[in-house]
Formats: sequence, structure tokens, C-alpha cells
Amino acid sequence: MAFFLTMPPYAITLRELAKTYPPGRTWSRLFAGRFSGGGVKAICHVQLCLNANSVFGLVGRNGQGKTTLVKCIAGLVAPTEGSISVYGHDTRREAAAARRLIGLVSSEERTFYGRLTGRQNLMFFARLQGMASAPAARRIEELVDLLEFRPMLERRFQELSSGNKQRLALLRALLHDPPLLLLDEPTRSLDPLAAADLRKLLKRWIREKPERTVFITSHNLQEVDDLCDQVGILSAGELKLVATMDELKRRYTRSEEIALRVRAKASGNGLSALAGMGGEVPDFRMESLPDGDWRITFENRAEQPALHRVLAGVINHGGEIQRIDSRRTGLLELLEEIEKGA
Repeated sequence: MAFFLTMPPYAITLRELAKTYPPGRTWSRLFAGRFSGGGVKAICHVQLCLNANSVFGLVGRNGQGKTTLVKCIAGLVAPTEGSISVYGHDTRREAAAARRLIGLVSSEERTFYGRLTGRQNLMFFARLQGMASAPAARRIEELVDLLEFRPMLERRFQELSSGNKQRLALLRALLHDPPLLLLDEPTRSLDPLAAADLRKLLKRWIREKPERTVFITSHNLQEVDDLCDQVGILSAGELKLVATMDELKRRYTRSEEIALRVRAKASGNGLSALAGMGGEVPDFRMESLPDGDWRITFENRAEQPALHRVLAGVINHGGEIQRIDSRRTGLLELLEEIEKGA
């Protein structure tokens, strides 16, 4: 199944991308130099065309191939089949050109040097990327204020909090000003405030230039819902679906939970009589509140709408509706529903 989100040019193009890892060696075959079994299929013929100036979220359970897909795009893992292009550059034939367009941030950063300060680490990696000392120093000065990292810049990496280590990883990824950021679960080890700060930084960064794009994997479903323009569902290495959150909810959400706060009029004939609707309305519940109001909750299904019936019942029994709240299916429920239907 191929997903083409809009017309080119694309930030990322994946065509029939597949990756099979060789199986582990057994002791009986280790010395014979042979592998056992047929290998592990991590990615199964994924096709995707992703627009520039967007945030794409890839979600799925552990072991479904998200990290492998990110590593393939970044050039760290060679795909078994298929092709990858980044802003039109094939990552095999034009590997150097493609790498210059990518900044990578992983969930568990182990490549920094603990005894070096943030500045020293950044200068080291900038020189590895071929930047001269003076331009690298100027670029670091630009970025530390953008990412609000200046107070931490002279501290040793091993002294930094998890949140500031992730900021430093993002800062390093931006040193060569790439238009594409690959973020593999970047907020997994962060507290909610640090994660929220990182999301704000990403939103600010992508707004600055029209070619900038973020490809993020995450287990934080609220984060994906809040941050991403499109969401991809990866299951057993297959890209099952790509859509916006609104499209996903329209397609898969068949019910919503409604909560009413109701006040009884003096002339009413008793809201308690509404309890009889329990046999007609799915998950109908009534609760008497301490201030004399009632809380009524129920499920409003697409194939069996109950909202009009409940509202009419409240009015007919002398009730005044004070508040209506609605909760639709979240991304977790959508994932479960998509996987069941896969």
C-alpha cells in the first residue's frame, strides 16, 4: 500500500522499503559460520511520500520496526530492498549529499563524551562534520539561545539532566542546519515539562523555514496528537495507514462518551425517572451530585445515536442542562482498532 500525501517535492520518499535482519547465530553453527533460520523482517515494503514543512509521527508498539525505519532513512542501516530519497537525493547513490540534509536525535544518547562540556562536545562533532572552528563557534552561539541552553553550555555532559541531554542532542543535530530532523522517541526519558518544552522548540524551529520537516517516532500518543500533521501506523513492519488525526478519528471513531450536568427545575416531575433509559441507551449512568445537580453519562454511537433521546428526556422531566462534555476515541483506542482490523 502506498501513501502519497500531496504533490512533490517531497522531504522523504520511501519506495518498497524492506529490511530483513539475519537471524542470531546458534552455538552449534557459530564455528561453521552459518546463520540459523530465515531472518527477521523488520520493515516490509513500506511506501511513503512526505511533504516538506510538516511534522510526521510514526507510532506502533515496541518491536514493530519504528527505529529500524528511522535508521534506514538516516543511512545507519542499509535496507535489504527498495529505495530512500531525501529532498530528491538517493541515500545510496548520493549518500553524502543526503546525510547533509538530515539531523538525527535518538531516545538514548550514548555518543557524547561525559567529561567534556556541552560546548566542547558540540565543537568536536561540528569538526567531525567538516565545519571550521570559527563558523562552528558562531553556529553554536546561534543555537544555544534558540534552544535556551546557554546556562548549561559549560557544564560537563555527565552533569546534565535527561532533559538537557536531549536539548544538547537536538542542538548537535541542528549544527549543520539540516532541513530534516529524525527524532526517535526523543521525549521518552523526559518529564512532562521538559517534553512540553522540547515540543515548543520543534514547533518554533519548523515555522522558521518552509523546507523544514520533522519525522518523529513516539510512544507518547498525546504528543503525537498535539504535534503531528500526519500520523503513520506501523505494525509488524508494515505501514498500515497514513492520515491526519482528524481523518483517523472520522474513519475509526464510531462512538463518543457524553457527560451532562443537569439541574432539576422546581416545577419538574423528577429527574430520577430518567434512570429507566438505562435499558435503551448504551452505558447510561446517573449520579446525584452534592449540590443537587445530576451527572448523566452515556455512549453516543454512530449506528445508534442517543444524544437527542437523552436531551429530550431531560427537558421532558423538568431538567436544565448546565454543561455538555464529549470525549471521542483517543489515539490508543484507534491503534487497537486499526490493529484488530488489519
